[in-house]
Amino acid sequence: MMVIICGIALGQNNYYYPAIRPAGIDYKVYKTPHFQIIYQEGSEVEAWQAGVTLEGELDHAYSLFDVTNQMLMPLILNNFNDLSNGYVSTHPFRQEIEIPHIKGSSLGTGYHSWIDLVATHELVHAVQANADSPLGFGSITRWIAPDNARIINLLLPIGLTEGAAVYTESKDMRSGRLNDPRFLMLYRAAATSKRPWSLSQLMEHPGYGFHRGRAYIGGATFYSWQHGRDEGQFFSKMRSSIYRFPLRLTGRDLSRTIGKPLTQIKKEFRDETTITPRSSSQQSEIISSQNGVMHRWPQWLNDKTLVVYRTAFNETSGLYTIDTESKAIDLLFPVLLPSDSWFTVSDSVIIYSRYVPDRFSGIKMTADVFSYNIATKQHSRITKNGRIHMPVMTSSGIWALQNDGQRNKLVSVDPLGNIQTLRDRSQADLIQIAPSQAGTAVLVRHNQTQSVYLVEEDGKFKPWIAVNDGSIREMSWISDGRYFLFTADIGDVTNVYCHDLLQNRTMQLTDVMYGALDPILSQDLQTLVYVDYQHENYRVVSEMFSPETSSTITLKAISEIPEISPKLEVPESFTSTPYSLVSHLRPRMLIPVYDYSLDAPRRRLGLGLGLAIHGSDPLRKLTYSTTATIQKNRVWGHALLRSAFGPVITTLGVENQPEAYLVRVSNSDGSMQWLTIGEQSQGVSLSFAMPIEFERNVRRSNATIFTRIIGERSRWFSLNQDPVPFNRATGESLSEFRRRTHFEIGATVSIGVQRNLRDVWPNRGSIIGVNTRNDIYRERGARRSGLNVSFNQFWSFSRKSNTGLNLMASMLTQNSGVIYSRSAILPRGHEMYIGRGTHFKIGVDLIQPIWYIEDGFLTIPSYFKLLYAYGFIERLLPDENHNGIWSAGIGIGLQFRLIHFLDMEVRGTLNPFDVKKSYFALF
Repeated sequence: MMVIICGIALGQNNYYYPAIRPAGIDYKVYKTPHFQIIYQEGSEVEAWQAGVTLEGELDHAYSLFDVTNQMLMPLILNNFNDLSNGYVSTHPFRQEIEIPHIKGSSLGTGYHSWIDLVATHELVHAVQANADSPLGFGSITRWIAPDNARIINLLLPIGLTEGAAVYTESKDMRSGRLNDPRFLMLYRAAATSKRPWSLSQLMEHPGYGFHRGRAYIGGATFYSWQHGRDEGQFFSKMRSSIYRFPLRLTGRDLSRTIGKPLTQIKKEFRDETTITPRSSSQQSEIISSQNGVMHRWPQWLNDKTLVVYRTAFNETSGLYTIDTESKAIDLLFPVLLPSDSWFTVSDSVIIYSRYVPDRFSGIKMTADVFSYNIATKQHSRITKNGRIHMPVMTSSGIWALQNDGQRNKLVSVDPLGNIQTLRDRSQADLIQIAPSQAGTAVLVRHNQTQSVYLVEEDGKFKPWIAVNDGSIREMSWISDGRYFLFTADIGDVTNVYCHDLLQNRTMQLTDVMYGALDPILSQDLQTLVYVDYQHENYRVVSEMFSPETSSTITLKAISEIPEISPKLEVPESFTSTPYSLVSHLRPRMLIPVYDYSLDAPRRRLGLGLGLAIHGSDPLRKLTYSTTATIQKNRVWGHALLRSAFGPVITTLGVENQPEAYLVRVSNSDGSMQWLTIGEQSQGVSLSFAMPIEFERNVRRSNATIFTRIIGERSRWFSLNQDPVPFNRATGESLSEFRRRTHFEIGATVSIGVQRNLRDVWPNRGSIIGVNTRNDIYRERGARRSGLNVSFNQFWSFSRKSNTGLNLMASMLTQNSGVIYSRSAILPRGHEMYIGRGTHFKIGVDLIQPIWYIEDGFLTIPSYFKLLYAYGFIERLLPDENHNGIWSAGIGIGLQFRLIHFLDMEVRGTLNPFDVKKSYFALF
């Protein structure tokens, strides 16, 4: 139980930390009977639609958990971020949704709108979190800490939690991911592979696995399977059990609620959900194939070279060239593209869109258009804050899609980055643009399907191609416009189709096992290239293009393709009020806390136990906390008030806190003695921190600049029976308070830090830290000043094996021995006094993954991610006060997840130079 309480408590400051929202953003509140919808001004349509959806789906969400308790939950709708998402935060007194829809086809094609889908999904999490029955630990906790009670409700495996939400979003038989062949493709391929996903894997987020959404895929499949047996009663019972007593064994609860042994459940689930794939007679040539590699959107650079977007376990994400004859693969340039991965190659120039971070708001990412000249290897940014994605080169210049709320519009972009609207927002989502000499086609999601429309001269969309009982997923058009290729999910597998405009005939070109994506024809019309999905492998294949021998399919009649509805308007009854910060600042929780450090000499303070109060408004503009603990038979405490009004996080703090130091004392007989002394500090502080983002793509460069001024008084106190020392020169006892005012300024700068999917550490980049502390005023004593500088250079001499190397150097200079703790400069495992002067330390860390376990157990909820070997060696360079000090170690580490949410790591280290300094650590 303490593991859960302490694990939850450790995250408080993170989840209640202020969020820096972009400048100039105002919010309003639209109230429904059960929700406060806090929406960005100008998003009234989405706010009203979210309210209708949430209230309409609430009874069904209640039925999943057999509860009917009332709720009034804030829902935040942001319209400034192009990188979309929706979530119930881990301390779930709030929902938050980015209004622009997620790009790509990961959510399927059959939903009415992004707001309808995401609100339905997140409502399940909100109701699950808010459920308040039966009587037990959760209901008692709710009296003092309702947010902690909510998180207890969410302690079920994330696969089950997300599985229930995906099942609910899919209940109308067309909408949602469980009705999407592309979503089901991933599970079907895994289930029939040589190493199918275990039930434990389906319930957990992967640590270093290929499919980051595996818990959604497997959890939804399992929930849907068991819902067909008991209508979801097992899930409601498991939620009730964990709410009554959080320390539960997931596998045992699953067996108890279903009424069968866990081994039988696993076997029946696998047997009944594994679908034998259809045999394929395709004579395809593999161009590029490797497990753990995703290829998307192959495009012809010339008659034998393809450009593809490629991500992999051990490779830098980016655009690569593939020689179709030699199969050689070369990196063009590193880049992270949006999930649709679309780009255009035209005359050796690549046009693409990617996300660009806001300089001062870490939660804002804007999609902008870039170009890359292959010949000159030069990048150019074409738009700035354009909110543009899916750019293509047409005969009229660059055409693209621009976010406008949850929908988007068709625009043109000139070479200077000026944007002109070609077709305004409607009730449809524009997905892809395909130009040719015969015209420009646009893939449109409308009326729960995706169809192709042609753009007429006046900008209107004319219905053109749609399939029966399915949706079109990707499309391409050869330059002269005769052959139009597309993929469509007719049935349960996505295949490649071709429409011949000359013969007015549509043919099925492939019959793959799991799914085909991203088709394109060679310029000589002899070769069809596409992506063929196998388990954890998006491989590039080719085959002869022979439409004359392909079977013909019948398209949906044009008259049956619906006209696109105009932009939605809010009803006249819609009313809202300005967001009021003060009305949302009631305390959110009262929780037990502890204070204990393994780091000497602070561990001499012993264990401290106490209580903390936390609060925040839903937008996290203002947060606060106060803590009181009893430690060493004294009452200690601190209070923090944080705000984010603008790009700076301001913190006002009041504290009465203990610390411990190792000091050297001169005795009356002239001998020296080492003592561990406690220090009590009482004071007020005011700090300012400004995070800055320079780049966040394949590589990340950012900085945090901070300053703090502290007015305090401090005194020493004894940690044992030893008396507090006194100043021999003045006779003054050091147990009396001394006042001082000091300030601290520092910065941490990361430059070009890059980390691939299976890297434990970054494989390149630098991190520099600078910190200085100086007294402005000091009562009865010389002013103290100190400077601490650290440098970390990451490098890998074997990225294929994910070997990580960290070269370290640091410098500490101070005119007193108590400005910085000994851990700031001493090698690991050493405890000693570091006095005045200048000290230097150098070192190197090496880490080598041995086994990506990626599996676990449900009976005792644990998920093992990685076993690795590591080594380090550090040296404090000799100076006038100290000889050089060495520290070295080799060992093994294990990363694992406990109770579905506690990510932990255990290390065993052997020091070959001094076995006594070997240690075992859990963190």
